[in-house]
Amino acid sequence: LGPRAAPRAPGPSHSREGQGARRQTGGQRDHIMATTGADGHLGEGDLGLESRHGLSADVEQRAGDREATRECLKRIANVSVHVRQVDERLKKLEERLSQEQLAAFVDSRIQGLLDLQRGSPEAKKPGAPLTPPEATVAEDEAKKPAHLEIVAVADAQDAKANGATDDKPLSRTEKKARKKQIAAMMPDSANYEFGDSLWDAALFIGSRSMTTGDSLLVALLLLITIFIQIMFLFIVYYAFILVPFFDDGLLDGLTAWRLNIGHNVRYFDQLTMTSLVERICNPDRYVSEVSSGTSSIIGAIDDYKGDNELFSGPMLVKVAMVLWGLTVAREITTCWDLARAIRALPHGITSVEHDDGGAMKWTSISGPRAAWCYTICIFRIGCGALLWVLGNIFLCTNTITTGDILLNAVALEIVLCVAEAMFALVPSRVKKLLRSLDEMPAQSRFCRISNTDLRPALFFVALAAMVVTMHFLVIVDVVQKADAAKETLCGGNTGFVYSMDPFFLVYTTETNPHNYDTTELDKFPFKEAILEAVYPETIPMHPLEVNGETVDAPMPMALHFETNGLGPVRERSAWGMEESAVGLMEHHGAACEDALHSLTFARRFLVEAGINFGEIPESTSLADARCPDIEHMCQTWPLARAVCPTTCGCSEPLGTLFLSHPTYGCARGCTEEAHSEYRTALAELECTERTPAQLQNDATWKEWSKQVGAEIDAVFRSEPQLKPSDDSEKMMLEMGCAVIPFWIDAVKTELDMVVDPCVGNWLEEWLHTKALAPKCPITCGCDKRSSTDDDWSHSHCSQMCVAA
Repeated sequence: LGPRAAPRAPGPSHSREGQGARRQTGGQRDHIMATTGADGHLGEGDLGLESRHGLSADVEQRAGDREATRECLKRIANVSVHVRQVDERLKKLEERLSQEQLAAFVDSRIQGLLDLQRGSPEAKKPGAPLTPPEATVAEDEAKKPAHLEIVAVADAQDAKANGATDDKPLSRTEKKARKKQIAAMMPDSANYEFGDSLWDAALFIGSRSMTTGDSLLVALLLLITIFIQIMFLFIVYYAFILVPFFDDGLLDGLTAWRLNIGHNVRYFDQLTMTSLVERICNPDRYVSEVSSGTSSIIGAIDDYKGDNELFSGPMLVKVAMVLWGLTVAREITTCWDLARAIRALPHGITSVEHDDGGAMKWTSISGPRAAWCYTICIFRIGCGALLWVLGNIFLCTNTITTGDILLNAVALEIVLCVAEAMFALVPSRVKKLLRSLDEMPAQSRFCRISNTDLRPALFFVALAAMVVTMHFLVIVDVVQKADAAKETLCGGNTGFVYSMDPFFLVYTTETNPHNYDTTELDKFPFKEAILEAVYPETIPMHPLEVNGETVDAPMPMALHFETNGLGPVRERSAWGMEESAVGLMEHHGAACEDALHSLTFARRFLVEAGINFGEIPESTSLADARCPDIEHMCQTWPLARAVCPTTCGCSEPLGTLFLSHPTYGCARGCTEEAHSEYRTALAELECTERTPAQLQNDATWKEWSKQVGAEIDAVFRSEPQLKPSDDSEKMMLEMGCAVIPFWIDAVKTELDMVVDPCVGNWLEEWLHTKALAPKCPITCGCDKRSSTDDDWSHSHCSQMCVAA
């Protein structure tokens, strides 16, 4: 065979042209493996290569003697030893190499056997062990990942086939060919691995791997799981999708709330001078004591819209949709891999067997069992798809607050994972079976291009399409309805209240007509007064004069009624400023008299409020505070006029306090003509009237012009076009007493109102001041009145001007 053999061409494994011949070599390999004896040796008649007879005939032809043939057979017998070694090595490599790799590796080894038979110089000597090249690698190299070995083998095969060296770079075509070869040799990792899920346990219902009792229990748990998921689908559809959060019923209800409650005068807050609508729509500034449900809707809408679109509710909904879509994609991918693995199983009797390593493998499946497995996969995929669509609609239409968005997203995942939760009730024998089962191979090339799995790309496209569709079809509509709901509650004019009489006639008024800064109201110590009523032990002690002696006694800021106080307390809640001033005088026991020294609760309240506003020094003593100490507050503080009417000049016809009407805090008894001090002052006035030029230099007239000008501007602030003069203060200062007829005619023309500044009536209930008759007796016609006139007692005219 050796020297006498004619030189032969290289085998198919040593050239690119021999790739087709390698398949024939693979067939030769299979034949050798099939004819190997139990002892691992090949006998003379057991050689499984088709070339054996050809080689023997060649030997007889060339040698022509029996000795040469016997020598050839001995060498072939030695080959069987090497084949057994190869078989052992193949078993070790089986866990790391795919079938394609094994085929390529065995092909190369069989070619080596053929070279050995032909006497190739490169072949090993007889009796030398046939060891694959990988056996020379260190033991730690055997632990490398399979894909690294694949790349190394592919590079070595390409280099050997093309005659390439390490210094010669591969061309672009060669690189593409190598990539394709590597991709073809890479194993398919999409195998199905059994997990702790009721769906996996349900695959073996009624099989010989389960007892009858275990099958019945698993079937019952499966029915419960299916029932829960189907019921959740119905609940989501009928309770949430058909009835979204912002439906027409909600908008109608919000409209009815605003008309019936939001602007009702019963819910006007005197402390903040706001309607209930104002407090509901401005939760950062006010606290709403009622209508918490409506307030929560406003808060949810503000939270959903957000200040920044990037961190708003719609963006969070989209993120939740992506997470929910990934959860559903995981479920569908699992079912997909299971269906592929079932398809790859050999058909026959359903069989689960032990392998040599002690693990269990599902080796074959029957037709009905496969149909049952496919049914479970179809149900899981269908239920997951429905949950995906309905869950996205649920997240978009019925989840407004950010907290609910996150909670609902988690709730959807819990519903999808009911089977995993039910697995806790599965019998232990079934759990042991699933945990001992080896993974099922799934070698299907479905949904692949160039050995690339397209499923992630398909899921990504579907997820992006779903998010875009939900944005334009659902989220945009929800945002528009949220804006409509906010407009229904907080749009238009919110600063008014109304009442209704028995004839259903409506009467409205502004909540803050003078546009006071209500934040300044917090400087009034009314909260402290209420807290003292809650915790009486916090009431401070102050020196008070009791029966001519000074003793330390509690000085609360609230007036407490000992018995039967519910009526007086409720009555005072409906009082205006005029009634409150009268009530303070009645509690003091006089009609018009300074009462700060006797009204201790009002004294402490007024002093602490003055300190908070910077009107009174902090060193002011509560025990020693009297009306002269707060005289400078009379022009701006109605409470100062109410408790110190004499000091503030409420009863002086020509005093500097022009806003002395009871509606501004002065007690009614101070301005009535029957009051002795007021009548005495009127009697002493001369029946003369100064010219406009003289009044411009009059200090009292200047102060009056300033006060009435500010009040007129405040009254006409919302409708300045109706104001008789652009500068009311300048009008009164320059016109003098002539302002009286001018104002009467202007108000009659513009507002169709009958007013008379001579008696203090400038705009009926909106503006009452001190009467101008004592200052302008001629213009007011006091000199033409008689003491016998019926209205003389209400004319505020001096007695010197009235004819006898």
